[in-house]
Amino acid sequence: MTENISNWGDQEEGEIRDQLGTVLESALFAHAERQARFLKFVVDETLAGRADRINQYAIAVDVFDRDETFDPAIDAIVRVEAGRLRSKLLEYYADLGRDDPIRIELPKRSYAATFRHTFGSDNSGSAGDAKFDREVSSKIDSARSALLADPMIAVLPFVNMSPDPEQEYFADGITEDLITDLSKLPGIAVISRHSTFTYKNSDVTVQQVCEELGSNLVLEGSVRKVGDKVRITAQLIEGSSGQHLWAQRYDRNLENIFEIQDEVNQKIVSACSVQLSDGERQGLNRRGTEVIDAYDYVLRGMKETQANTMEGSARARYCFESALQLDPDYAAAYARLALNYLFRWIQNWSDSKEDSLDKGLEFALKAVAVDSRLAMAHAALSWAHLWQGEHDKAIAAGRLAIDLDPDDVLALERLAMSMIFSGDAESSLDLIEKARRLNPNFTYDFVHGLAMFMMSNYAEAIESTQRSFDVSPNFVPAGLYLAASHALAGNHERAEATVAKIRQANPSYQLSDGFLTQFKNSEDRERFTGGLRQAGLT
Repeated sequence: MTENISNWGDQEEGEIRDQLGTVLESALFAHAERQARFLKFVVDETLAGRADRINQYAIAVDVFDRDETFDPAIDAIVRVEAGRLRSKLLEYYADLGRDDPIRIELPKRSYAATFRHTFGSDNSGSAGDAKFDREVSSKIDSARSALLADPMIAVLPFVNMSPDPEQEYFADGITEDLITDLSKLPGIAVISRHSTFTYKNSDVTVQQVCEELGSNLVLEGSVRKVGDKVRITAQLIEGSSGQHLWAQRYDRNLENIFEIQDEVNQKIVSACSVQLSDGERQGLNRRGTEVIDAYDYVLRGMKETQANTMEGSARARYCFESALQLDPDYAAAYARLALNYLFRWIQNWSDSKEDSLDKGLEFALKAVAVDSRLAMAHAALSWAHLWQGEHDKAIAAGRLAIDLDPDDVLALERLAMSMIFSGDAESSLDLIEKARRLNPNFTYDFVHGLAMFMMSNYAEAIESTQRSFDVSPNFVPAGLYLAASHALAGNHERAEATVAKIRQANPSYQLSDGFLTQFKNSEDRERFTGGLRQAGLT
């Protein structure tokens, strides 16, 4: 049952504005900037008593940035967007907002908003709305049946709707967890976070994302975290039609965050008609920790890692260690701490093998001991064995990581590197290509350049490592293989210039014998060090 709100006082206006905020924070509107601006404008103008002044010209100028020459007879933007907004509002109240206390509408042949109180569970409001609900269900069924046999999902970065912008890391972490969880499923391929995160803070369409990434489904949403409360909205959209297969809003205590993630995963599994065994279902719901503060520390550490600096690495290490103090059985925290220590050595931020490589191996082994089904733990162990010079163990751990999660691009890259340094660079190329397909916006230039170097293809090695070093000038290994490739190709001036850039990134850098443990074959190691000596690095 519904009741029109024709006259509103301060209390009713506050309730309407609260409802507007709920709608704008929903998964349907989080990435729909035009419709969100449109809706906010008409609601604000209506509440301000200026409903009679809302016309196409005012909307075009104030919402769509048209100038004073706007002519609605020539430019149909307002009529088109109004139709889209009406449909989006109906879709919202048919699902996400079915139980909302107030309904905001944009009637046909009008640009002024109307408001209705809803009472009880039946808030369809009219026969027309019920008809719309049936049409939406029909379209959803049609879109679902049209999915490919092997669905591929792109999980867009969830929008941070929290009042504190510093909570961005939490929204990013929720997104990454969903990507990791879904990638475990045998019937679903998942685009890597490196590709989907390039759309962060971008106004893109679902069709554009699917076309550029090769996916046929998009999962998007928002996160609002205030104190010990969290609101998460999520929606699964079919790419070619733009139809919503599923959408939901969750308002829970922060301690229930894992339950929300589990439910989202299960809804996606159901929408994609994927059949899971009991073991796969249990694996999907395994969170790794029940201590929310430990989980929060890991999310913060993941954010700090992205800085790719010594300071950021130290802050990340503090976060992972703090997580383990709160939960000593948190496998993901051990795995990320292992990668952190190993990266210290690779970047020459530590000259102590005991305080970098050995600790990296120690924590990787702990991660595997705590959770032998965690692909990231075996990927970290693969890397640790490689830098210890234990090549067969490195390859075995890398293969196990991929068996556990075939779409884990970190595991694919680590296994590829283990094969390259073991003298089987050619076999790594298929792994690199698969990683590129799953992560099309990340080039894997460094690992590809490394393979080309080991195969003595210096022209391609230079091309790939140059791109890698240009993007990440603080990543010393890319500079090292670029300099060695230039030198061995006879480009001595470019080799020396590359060494100069390495010195800018790390003035105290020195090539030590300990750094060369990744090479299985002495001839490969000597070729690499010989090229660097020719480039002027000792």
